[in-house]
Amino acid sequence: MSLRRALLAALNVLLPAPLAAQGILLDVGYVFRSDVPDLSSVRAAFTMPVAGPIRWGIAGELLADVGTSPVQRWGAGVDLTGWRGGRGPYAALSLDGGFETNGPHDTWASWSAGAGYDLHLAGGVTIGADARYRGFFGKEPGGVQVSAGLAVWWGRKKPAEVPTAEEPTAERPSAETPTAETPAAVIAGAGSYAAVEAAVVATAREALGKPYLYGGTGQGDDGFDCSGLIQYAYAQQGISLPRVSTAQATWGQEVERSLEALAPGDILTFSGQPGGSRVSHVGLYLGDGRFIHSSSSKGVMESTLSASDPNGQWWFVRWVGARRVIEE
Repeated sequence: MSLRRALLAALNVLLPAPLAAQGILLDVGYVFRSDVPDLSSVRAAFTMPVAGPIRWGIAGELLADVGTSPVQRWGAGVDLTGWRGGRGPYAALSLDGGFETNGPHDTWASWSAGAGYDLHLAGGVTIGADARYRGFFGKEPGGVQVSAGLAVWWGRKKPAEVPTAEEPTAERPSAETPTAETPAAVIAGAGSYAAVEAAVVATAREALGKPYLYGGTGQGDDGFDCSGLIQYAYAQQGISLPRVSTAQATWGQEVERSLEALAPGDILTFSGQPGGSRVSHVGLYLGDGRFIHSSSSKGVMESTLSASDPNGQWWFVRWVGARRVIEE
């Protein structure tokens, strides 16, 4: 294993969940203190990446004494978190300050540090909880704080990928010339074309309704991203494909960009813009102008590819081309 692949593999262990680019978080919490009133907290924050797994954010917060005449601390702060952005464990640090109402002081300032865990609900929505110590600058005592909240993420960043033996790193070899990096089923005449393609299509259809998950390959109860679904459907038939859509867009044999030329099991490639050429999405052709794919908004679903149908037209104008993994 090369040094680059070893480092990327280590990153994938350290960052098991794909990171999102931005997020809005809303937390409620409780600070347990001794000899003074406990505190309740409400905090809203916007967060985004700054470097590697580290992200920063700005927040608004209300801390209030729990009691009949609560001191209210209104303020703003800066958050730093590590390995947060979708699901899994994370570390957190914050600095906050502001002004008081109903209290003996005009201003206040505090810090907190701890760790938490996020659980994925659906789409870009997560719930999470954390525990941390909150300290105050000055004479006011601190305490242990527990919080829970909801987060909405968007603009997911692509996680580090480890190149596999099947992923071409140079010009793709001809399908007629078997090599160690060419799946046997890509070779012309390998096995029953119709039977294998039918099994691939059936496997993909079994995933209908699964949620979209960036980086998802169907492991356990996880969902799929677009290329993860294609890779999974072929892998169940013993055929190895590259992991990402841009690599899948160069795999197998090119098929003419016409509905008449397509066959069930062909990989359809799409651009993010009408008439574009850069591949950003893939689907699996089912036949009769329909294909299955994992949509970022609706999960694994079937869609129509048509030059005239209003719904299918949206995809048709973004359709870049097609690839056939298995040759008859």
